Amino acid sequence: MTARASGAWVGLCSLAMFAASAEADPIPVLTVSVRDRGPTAAQVASVAGALGPEAQSGEALSRELLARFGRYAPQEDVLRPQREAIAAGETALFAQGRPAGRRRLQPALTAMEAAPDALELQENNRAAYLKGLFLMARIAHEDRRPEEAETWLRRAFAFDPWWMPSDYDCPLRFRPIVARLRPPSVASAPDASGTLSVRAPREGCTVSVDDARSASTAQTVEQSLPARTHRVSLRCGEASRVRTVTVTAGRSTSLSLDPRLDALLRVAGLPGLNYPTAPESPAVVISDAAAVGSALGATRVVLLSGDRPMVVDVRRGELVHDEMSAQVERALGQGLPAAVNHPPTVDPRVDVRPAPPSRGPGAGPWILMGAGVASLAAGGVLFYLRGAPLDTFERLCPDGDCGDSVSPEEQTAHDDAARYTTLSFVAGGVGVAAIAGGALWYALAPRRAEGTALRVTPWSTASSGGVSLHAQF
Repeated sequence: MTARASGAWVGLCSLAMFAASAEADPIPVLTVSVRDRGPTAAQVASVAGALGPEAQSGEALSRELLARFGRYAPQEDVLRPQREAIAAGETALFAQGRPAGRRRLQPALTAMEAAPDALELQENNRAAYLKGLFLMARIAHEDRRPEEAETWLRRAFAFDPWWMPSDYDCPLRFRPIVARLRPPSVASAPDASGTLSVRAPREGCTVSVDDARSASTAQTVEQSLPARTHRVSLRCGEASRVRTVTVTAGRSTSLSLDPRLDALLRVAGLPGLNYPTAPESPAVVISDAAAVGSALGATRVVLLSGDRPMVVDVRRGELVHDEMSAQVERALGQGLPAAVNHPPTVDPRVDVRPAPPSRGPGAGPWILMGAGVASLAAGGVLFYLRGAPLDTFERLCPDGDCGDSVSPEEQTAHDDAARYTTLSFVAGGVGVAAIAGGALWYALAPRRAEGTALRVTPWSTASSGGVSLHAQF
């Protein structure tokens, strides 16, 4: 082969390798954290560098996750106090009047607007916010402030153009105002339609489009909708997710939603899965990672946590042990053989026999019996003190007969005598029990066996030898 031909062959091989690299599947490097405690940025960078240009991590992975999953609602229910304040404002409005309702509603609405992610991406927050805006519009309308009422309604339609208050919440006299302020693009929606298919993570979830709940709870719900932008919400148990999607006329649009997985995804900082509590088993983490990898179009996902790193096969949803996993372990310095349990090494110079029990029970029984004696003495003092009020009572009421009425002095003498009697009996009983317990403790405590022990130990040096005798009596 000539030099020119050899050079051409090398060039073709390089081009083929470049093309293969360009078409290679991405390898997302996801962190696994529990309450924001997980791997470090240095560990992620080390693994990404070892995997080469196919690795996705850091800002590049954040952009991909945002493009596939959209914005994220906070994991914590940050607007729960505001929802409760709006409910309390509604109650105050009808029970105490418009000023009381306004005082509770307006601050709650302002606080909700300061948390846009939680407000816009959680269905219960959206519903509470729209109800609060509408209640404020009603208050302004009844206060004869029409401009203010229209301002509140315009804020509601700006937040959700397809929102409409229910007939129960909206009085008849207020409905013409609502209809007049409804956006024209909504009131005169086009007749063209398309198909929207919403896929849930499992059966039993509830799908709502523009606040209209679907009767089907199948895993995939398909329906014909007007060709425009719609708000789709999915609720699976307590978790919910809200997304906006545009339906094109004559075409089918698919949308996959998983409220639980969306709540676990973390985009800022080190992208990955952030669990509020430790997962029940590694299988849960592996399944979640496979779902994220499938959405990103990857065939494998690398997971980094506080334990050994894992490589997940996305299609099969299971761990992979091959050259890639070994490469990741080497990058983290964890390519070590499995731990082997060795029996503990015993130094022959150390006497490992259990120590004999100590001689006698120690000071515990004596302390307990001393406390019993002190309690008995206290009981005797109390019994002696009862004598003075008892004599007074017997003097005032001979033979215990105080007549038809009892004077305060007679009652006081009787109560003092009864109190001292009770206290003396209690102290005496405690003292007797403490003395008996201390004696029993002393009698049953283990003692070291007495006796004589003789041990013979040979010894030797370079010039002499002999034995040592150790005796114990």
